Amino acid sequence: MLKAVLDTNVLISGLINPKGTPARLVGAWRERKFDLVVSPAILEELAKVLQREKIRRYYEHLDKDLARRFVVGIRRFAILVPGEARVQGVCADMNDDKFIAAALDAGAEYIVSGDDHLLDLKEYHGV
Repeated sequence: MLKAVLDTNVLISGLINPKGTPARLVGAWRERKFDLVVSPAILEELAKVLQREKIRRYYEHLDKDLARRFVVGIRRFAILVPGEARVQGVCADMNDDKFIAAALDAGAEYIVSGDDHLLDLKEYHGV
């Protein structure tokens, strides 16, 4: 099955905007159309960003526990890899290297992101 890493911005957009492309991607993963790959670093970033005030205001009025359940669901049903592939400095923003490392660890075909640093990379070692 196809494996993909979804950047934090895609996962969060999929949670807070149920009608956008990111939500369709998260839905496709839930329907088992591809395997989602995450690493501890990706899950940690996701949990932190979901607690930012400017993000919480989008979902807390619906369900105060939504962010925690979202992260738990991803941790439970995604492919968890260590994210330890050596890729330091591949991206202009070193904070994005974790997505590349996870993709390489899992043999994923794609990283889906709205981040210009990752988009500018286009391809790295088959990802």
